[in-house]
Amino acid sequence: MAVKQGMGAAARRARYGLGSVIIVLATLASCVLAGVLGSRYHLRVDVTSAGEHTLSERTLALLDRVDSPHQVIISADLTQLDRQTRSRIDDLLVEFQEASEQVGVEWIDTSRPEAPEAFRILMNDLLARDAGELDDQRAILESTSAEVRDLVTGMGETSDLLKELNLVLDPADRGEVDLERQAAVLRTIGSRLEPIATLVGESARTRIGDVELPGIDAAADAALPILEEASQAMDAISQYAELVGQREISPEAQDAVNALALVASARRDQSVRALDSLRRLEPADALIVARILAATDAVLVVSESGVLAIDFETLFPRRELLERDGGRASDVAFSGEELIATALGSLNDTRAPIAVFVHGENAELFDERDIPTPVARRLMGKALEQFRLSGINATEWTTASDPVRPSLAEFDPNRARPVVWIVLGSPSAASVDPRQAGAAAERALRVDRLGAAFESLLEDGENVLLCIEPSDLPGVGEPDPMSEALAPFGLSVASGSPLMRRESSPSGPLTYTHHIATGTDDGHAIGRAIKGLATGVSWATAVQILDAPPEGVRCEPIAEIADTDELWGESQWLALRSVVERGLARPFEPLLLSNPPAPDPQRDLTSASSGGWLIGAASERQRDNGAQRVVVVSAPSWFTDLFIRRTTEVNGRRAARFPGNLELFVSSLNWLAERDELIAPGPQVRDVPRIRDIPGDALLALRLLLVAGLPLLMLVVGAAMRVLRG
Repeated sequence: MAVKQGMGAAARRARYGLGSVIIVLATLASCVLAGVLGSRYHLRVDVTSAGEHTLSERTLALLDRVDSPHQVIISADLTQLDRQTRSRIDDLLVEFQEASEQVGVEWIDTSRPEAPEAFRILMNDLLARDAGELDDQRAILESTSAEVRDLVTGMGETSDLLKELNLVLDPADRGEVDLERQAAVLRTIGSRLEPIATLVGESARTRIGDVELPGIDAAADAALPILEEASQAMDAISQYAELVGQREISPEAQDAVNALALVASARRDQSVRALDSLRRLEPADALIVARILAATDAVLVVSESGVLAIDFETLFPRRELLERDGGRASDVAFSGEELIATALGSLNDTRAPIAVFVHGENAELFDERDIPTPVARRLMGKALEQFRLSGINATEWTTASDPVRPSLAEFDPNRARPVVWIVLGSPSAASVDPRQAGAAAERALRVDRLGAAFESLLEDGENVLLCIEPSDLPGVGEPDPMSEALAPFGLSVASGSPLMRRESSPSGPLTYTHHIATGTDDGHAIGRAIKGLATGVSWATAVQILDAPPEGVRCEPIAEIADTDELWGESQWLALRSVVERGLARPFEPLLLSNPPAPDPQRDLTSASSGGWLIGAASERQRDNGAQRVVVVSAPSWFTDLFIRRTTEVNGRRAARFPGNLELFVSSLNWLAERDELIAPGPQVRDVPRIRDIPGDALLALRLLLVAGLPLLMLVVGAAMRVLRG
């Protein structure tokens, strides 16, 4: 009996052991199978409330347009980067690679010994791609070097001819020119050109690390100023020789002058050829990449169409800066997605729009090279940076000083790129000092010129983004030209009555001139892009869509301010605006006035035309040559840094206070440039979870569900349980 029990126990142990082995082997096989499947197929589920690990709709739309290889290169001492930030950016770049097969990523850790080899491999790919262009540049540099050497000889020859002329020319015919001194100047310029000739020749084979490149940037920086000086000197001598040759001089002097004129003219042309050769050279992508990577930490996006550099500190901010601003690694990812996506889209977009700012102010936004002035960078630096990354060229039409529309041939000689005209508000009446003689008349002239320019753009079928400044003209019985011109597009603006809101406080009534707008519930793409996003506006006026717009015109609302009993359009606003213009009130702070304004039904706008006060609308009309589009936002300065860069704190994190402003600006530009597929919320609006307003019908249903639905549900469940139990 004992033996049978022992044999039974042994059999059970054997079965249990065999079962355990089978379970372990099955688990191991499952793990191996999961690993194999995971290496081939990837599934990532983003369960974060802000979508921190999901690319935005706009980014995905941009990536759909990328149809050629693009490489994102990060070169830095990776040990010095914040670990969490680096990890999040790494995850972000993986998302880009998974979303598009055309995006590659290259990390170069400059702290490791294999960094030079990684640099060489990267550069070899670029050198192979640009081989033909680089060979041409080397040949041009070598021929220019030879021409500069010949020019040095010519400068000496010209100097000798000047001395000979000085000996045979009568002092009376010489004029005030000191020929001996001019000869010495030419010798000096020639001596300075001699090392330049050597430098230009050597730059054809510049070495950066282990890579040989034509260093046209260094050659141009060194040679252009001295060549320009030589060209001007030879031109002056050539003109002088022609002038003297026209006088009655001795035959000997005439021969000397003729020889000087011939040599000086030839050497002038030679210097101009050398100048033109160097000026026409543009740094190849390989040279740009090599220079940047050799000089500093860098983030580059490289494609067949060019190279774009992304600000390294923006993508990889130091930990102390993050902590100071209350940010996190996820915040960096949102800004990084915006930078990288925009750079990829810019390099792949051959028809990026041209933006022209039209204004009636005396200040200039761009210099003669179309580089933003300090005034422009201070006012709208964020928007201009967005332009740079997007490949959008920007310029201006200053109607106050130039009634002629600027030519855009420099940006688009073939007229293949869309043009968006951004018409800023009329010069403010509140900014005029009544004590200054002629100031009011001068402002009125600028207002008329801007209005005429705006009307001409509409008549010519141009696509326009109009920003409206409150106008004092309706208050004196005159029409506002900006609002009047919108009638053919089915729109009107009550520009003489800016919106104000009042609230009670222990100190007295508070008056607000700034408001929060949001996208409308209607179907326009711009409205959908900013739906649920706070959009800040100041001194906004009410837009109205006409009940019977002209034939062929389609108008849609895009942004509105929610209506309240304490919101109205004030007609007596000019004195209050002057207080703000003089800096006596802080931006976005309510005004505590001894005699605050109040709605007057006799003269003010006291009711919205619909459920809210419309401050943004889009209109499209059909013309013989296609559709014409106009976007109206009835507020001044709404896309400036005053709104776009303003932040607030949400749960210990810094977040954009008005995320809708930049989205409204970018979406409007894309719609006006007929790039509708790019109209979608960008990554920056997901810096914190944002809850959209609940529509009135849905809110009522939710309240009924909470009040009556739950008790009814409990009764139904109880009855069901009773039936089941019999």
